[in-house]
Amino acid sequence: AQTLKTCSGLIVRDDRSICTKLVTSECVPSVFAVEALACLQTLKLGADLGLKEVMVEGDSLTMIKKVSSIQLERSVIGAYILDIKA
Repeated sequence: AQTLKTCSGLIVRDDRSICTKLVTSECVPSVFAVEALACLQTLKLGADLGLKEVMVEGDSLTMIKKVSSIQLERSVIGAYILDIKA
């Protein structure tokens, strides 16, 4: 927490294959930002693999609500939320 560094393990799979990726990030300001960043990185990995649909699983109800909301997110993770929605 003092260094603001994070490490996320991502898993993307379909009925034929599985892909894993380990991503490290620096200057991540909060736990919510870590969740948002992991979600964004998972979606990007799925897109890079050419998947047309990606289901993101996680346990952060706050993240799910923020991504599902139509309101503009003005918190510190707002940029991540906009990227996820895009």
